[in-house]
Amino acid sequence: MASSGHATLVAVFLLLVASCALPQRGEDQVSAQQVVARLALYEDSMRRMDYDQSADMFTESGEVSSVGAAAVQGREAIRKFLKSFAASRILAYSTLADSTAVDGHLATQRGVYSQTVIVPAGDTILVHGRFEALWSHQPNGDWQLQRMHTIPIK
Repeated sequence: MASSGHATLVAVFLLLVASCALPQRGEDQVSAQQVVARLALYEDSMRRMDYDQSADMFTESGEVSSVGAAAVQGREAIRKFLKSFAASRILAYSTLADSTAVDGHLATQRGVYSQTVIVPAGDTILVHGRFEALWSHQPNGDWQLQRMHTIPIK
């Protein structure tokens, strides 16, 4: 009988330890809200063409990719890539996440994006499609982009 009580205590102890190691549902909800806010900040920086702020939202090894194009890797390479569009003018830029999922220190968002741009030749171009963002929770508490991938719709 004593061994049964001991086994129960060990099981309860293991459950308590496991529950402390896993993020709580409330923590994930707060983290998801933080990620949604970071996406809004990214959207705003892109709309304003503040490419330094946009690039700074990526991890050092972050990546921007799109179907049919080579990936741009590294924060400074992303900054250079974004600044290559400085001669264009963004009229509208929007992202709308239809899902935000947090799993510990990582978060994934999926949704739709749209941007209207006047290119240097004077043409107005509308680009829209789906996006997938992978965010990483940093030791300083910020969420930074590890990857922003877009799938344009033709």
